[in-house]
Amino acid sequence: MSTVFDDHQRILEALSYIPPDVERDVWFRVAASLKHSEGEAGFETFDQWSQGSPNYVAADVRDTWRSIRPDAGITIATLFAIAKKYGYNPRSKARTVVDPAEVERRRAERDARTEQEAQKRAQARKHAASLASAVIERAQPARDDHPYLMRKGVSAVDSLREMDAARLQKLIGYRPQSGGAHLEGRVLIAPVRVGSAVTTIEMIDEQGRKSALANGEKSGGCWFASRALDQCKRVLIAEGVATALSAHLCTGDAAVAALSASNLTKVAQTMRAVYPDAGITVLADLGNGQQKAVEAARSVGGAVALPTFGDKRGDDETDFNDMHTRFGSAAVAKQIRAAGKHGNADQLDRSAAEVSAVEGELEAHYELRQDGLYFVGVKVDRDSGKTLYVAPLWLCSSLEVLGSGRDSAGHQMRVLRWHRKGDLEEIRHAMPNADIGEREGWATMRSLGLSVAPGRAARERLAYYLQEEGGDVWHEITGMAGWQFGAFVLPSGEFVGEPSRPLVYNGGVPKKSAYLAAGTVENWKNTVGALARENRLVAAAIACAFAGPLLSIIGARDGIGLHFYTQTSSGKSTAGDCGASVWGDPRGVMHTWDGTSFALTRTAEYANDGLLYLDEIGAGDARKIGPGIYQMLNGVSRLQGTKSGGVVASRSWRLTLISTGEVSMAQYLAEGGQTPRGGQEIRLLDVPADIGAYRAFDTIHGRKDGDAFSVELTAAARANYGTAGRAFVEWLMSHRDEVESWVKATQDDMIGAVDTQYPDAAPTVKRATRKWAVLVSAAEMASEAELTGWTRDEARTWVMGAWARWLEAFGTKDRDQERLLEQVDGVLAANELSRFQEIYQDGGRSTCTGPILGYVRYDEGKRPTFDVLPSAFKNEVIAGFNERQACHALHKEGMLTKPKGHDGWTTYAGRLLGRVYRLNRRPVADEK
Repeated sequence: MSTVFDDHQRILEALSYIPPDVERDVWFRVAASLKHSEGEAGFETFDQWSQGSPNYVAADVRDTWRSIRPDAGITIATLFAIAKKYGYNPRSKARTVVDPAEVERRRAERDARTEQEAQKRAQARKHAASLASAVIERAQPARDDHPYLMRKGVSAVDSLREMDAARLQKLIGYRPQSGGAHLEGRVLIAPVRVGSAVTTIEMIDEQGRKSALANGEKSGGCWFASRALDQCKRVLIAEGVATALSAHLCTGDAAVAALSASNLTKVAQTMRAVYPDAGITVLADLGNGQQKAVEAARSVGGAVALPTFGDKRGDDETDFNDMHTRFGSAAVAKQIRAAGKHGNADQLDRSAAEVSAVEGELEAHYELRQDGLYFVGVKVDRDSGKTLYVAPLWLCSSLEVLGSGRDSAGHQMRVLRWHRKGDLEEIRHAMPNADIGEREGWATMRSLGLSVAPGRAARERLAYYLQEEGGDVWHEITGMAGWQFGAFVLPSGEFVGEPSRPLVYNGGVPKKSAYLAAGTVENWKNTVGALARENRLVAAAIACAFAGPLLSIIGARDGIGLHFYTQTSSGKSTAGDCGASVWGDPRGVMHTWDGTSFALTRTAEYANDGLLYLDEIGAGDARKIGPGIYQMLNGVSRLQGTKSGGVVASRSWRLTLISTGEVSMAQYLAEGGQTPRGGQEIRLLDVPADIGAYRAFDTIHGRKDGDAFSVELTAAARANYGTAGRAFVEWLMSHRDEVESWVKATQDDMIGAVDTQYPDAAPTVKRATRKWAVLVSAAEMASEAELTGWTRDEARTWVMGAWARWLEAFGTKDRDQERLLEQVDGVLAANELSRFQEIYQDGGRSTCTGPILGYVRYDEGKRPTFDVLPSAFKNEVIAGFNERQACHALHKEGMLTKPKGHDGWTTYAGRLLGRVYRLNRRPVADEK
């Protein structure tokens, strides 16, 4: 039997040689050695040994033990090596012999413990990641007036959030603390990412106390102080959040916080793997973190930058944030950029002090401070000849230049960011280069909440800064909502999804607050969705709202509109509100028909790939509504000239539209003296709003009456809104490849049904049916995504029910041709006795009482035949219609006689009458 010794006894003997008040790094390695060897059972040994230190804190011992992984790579051999330094001799004492079988049993137990701990740790990390995501989702964007940020002299960024400590405690289930003190007040939340996944959060309270989420994975993870790292030329890696913020704000470069010196190397290696072409500069903290920064930079061939404070460095001045608050942003930027020129794999073998840049001559520069942007000039003292700084010149409130970009019209722009004075709303604005330094540019900046210095000298300095200083990231500039570079831009300016390129929305944001979400998707589904069940009109309105994002995906040539019409108090506006609630607050989303054609089309642009909601067509001018329908739903702006003689690039969009009114669109145009066109009628589809048992509703789900139901449904739509549309866009992003085939299959089914039931249906009917198929598909998809509370078959049935009612009202004939036939027959009937001269058999004629249209003859059965003069035929009888198309239609209907042997449509009626159009009244059904 082999001789095997009792390891536990050896551990206790070795531990007795190590003083418990060793340096913290050694103390930590002792703990890690014990945990690797004995698992959780080793805590009692570690705690008893640690109690011998005068600095013993029970909570610190416990927290450190919990943070250590049993398989972290520090074995019991490390403990013995440390003990030997303090005089331990493993051969000086007899060892206790243990049976090899016992040793094997202990090894198996240790392996089992290690595996069990790994599983527990993985589960705990998964739970921590879930908690972290929940905190981030519920936290508010961090504000510049947070006491910690103000004390550090930095402003908040997009990736930083905040939450009250009490609410945070309820959410994570415990009260976070640091050094035995609880975090209090407003707590900053910095999401920590390992790869692309959020694994934990760093929490910082008003006093600067820091704590990480219990059990969260932090190794190799970091907090990103800036977006769009894929476009950056350099990545700055700092230890802490404040240092990363200072570095980013001072240089405009991308910056991350590793959150501990020991994590710098892993973060640097991750950044190098993900961004192989970017330069990497590690920002060292003076003291213990200095060597760690050098090691991290060396591992990736990067550079090291150290802060410099001159001869009068304070004891608490150790990092670039301290340098920022003392010397300003220009000094920090200069130090970091100079260091970036030095560091490479060979030079990093020198000490960290040698890597930092040497201060140079005083130079004029810009400084971004908490209270604004300053220009710091220099002057030469006449007496001493020394170069001195002059008093800083305030230019404007705090402002960042993020980069440049160009819009669809080719205008070069600078991308700016600031926080509106008062409510601190973040403003991201793309300013045309042509406006920089001009009155219009200053006015725009002021109107968006930026304070600008009134003096000429300050404005000149600011204009130079806007053009030449700041970041150099290239942005795509869009003035359109909807699908843009893989993301979906809401009319509020918010993005759903991450764009494939840095993107700035520079379009107008009318009624921005109306497009902010209220409630949750579940709330909307359980109220609006539930009450809309089995109600065809409401389901159609909701489908119309969901259909907006599909149009670009399927390559639709124009938009889709539904016009709900009937007398007042039918519930049509309630249906419209339900559709509008998919995207926002119906009261704010709703616009009016009462506007110019230009205003209507500009409003349509804001609803690109979404829904435009227009109430009460009767409020508009029929002369403007007719062209407006074409422009809004054709999706192309009018051509406009420029002052220089050029042409403004036309804009295009696609949208769905819901309109309401007391009469149909066609009737309203006709009453206003406008002739409705088939093209208008298949763009804005007239849907009767009295199709159900309760006017607009088929069922009221047990409510007292239709009015009570309408009130409840309207209230639900106005309390829960803006969530379903966002969720639907997210669903489409992962199902985009299915959309086109899904819609085409539905269109084929519905067109097949029309061909079967109405084989002679006009092309316009089929074209409109294809539009209805898009609405049916949208309702099916939203239901498939579990957003409506309906099944896919239910959604299809209810929206197709609304289509069937539209088809019944619209008919299956060519509407333009029907209007032509009705018009011609009506002109003949109305003027037969007053404006047509009757030709008697003896050649005599009757007298007209009005301007003559032509001549009439009667056969033996007293049936008239009209010979219409060519000018009267074109200008009155077929007014508003194409002559060739009208003649073909009239001939097909049996109303126009085409002479034999003659290519034209006129008949020779003799020398006195000349050539005329020979017409008959429209045959009635029996005559046909």
